[in-house]
Amino acid sequence: MLSKLADAERILEIAKRLRDEHRKYAKIQERGASLSYANSTPKQREKFTNDLNYQAHHIVKIETELHAAAVDAGLAEIRDASEYKTRTWKPTGWHEYEWTPARPRSLSPAA
Repeated sequence: MLSKLADAERILEIAKRLRDEHRKYAKIQERGASLSYANSTPKQREKFTNDLNYQAHHIVKIETELHAAAVDAGLAEIRDASEYKTRTWKPTGWHEYEWTPARPRSLSPAA
């Protein structure tokens, strides 16, 4: 019983973080709505685009963490194993990052 309660609390905390990150994304979008070629510099437009890309990726990472927590709690179906492999993310032409999505406990290497 305690494990189910801990899983539920974990899902709630991740969902709150996801909500907050969506709000940040909306604020960035609002800020970008006022940008145009006439009233902004290329650097400002590039910064806006990069901020939006980073925030969107952060949301995707939290969504995968939320899904893994839901699978652990028995509220969601496990995805195909290929969904949990390391991915490459290129937010700009200069940067490239690799990240591994959160995995449910049943797919953990220790399991």
